[in-house]
Amino acid sequence: MKLNLPVFVEKYKKGIEVTCGIINNKTLPLLEIVPPNGSWFNYKNKYWNTSKEIPFAPSLDKNLQKKIQKIALKIFKSFDLGSYCRIDFIVSNDIPYVLELNTIPGMTPGSLLPKQAKAAGISFNQMIEILIKSAK
Repeated sequence: MKLNLPVFVEKYKKGIEVTCGIINNKTLPLLEIVPPNGSWFNYKNKYWNTSKEIPFAPSLDKNLQKKIQKIALKIFKSFDLGSYCRIDFIVSNDIPYVLELNTIPGMTPGSLLPKQAKAAGISFNQMIEILIKSAK
């Protein structure tokens, strides 16, 4: 098939998927995302609860976790992303690759950013209160 439009293609990176939430210039614990065997982290796996979302990314050592948090915070500050965001990574051969920035991440108690806040000891209601107070 021939396309008459420009196409952008990236090489697939197999690895460990993690996400780093940031609230008010502070990183939250990483959340490791483990889709069902042989599958992707997609809408179905996320919202039908077939993926595992594990706080503190146990498949990564502490130094690599800190490195990812440092990268995420640098990106957050460089782009002046406001009060909060979530940055997703794939870690392949101990090298973190940024997948995307989520400037309006999900905000239900089952969403990734609130799960990261919970891992940091911040309840859903406390997180919402923090975000309201820090709104620009």
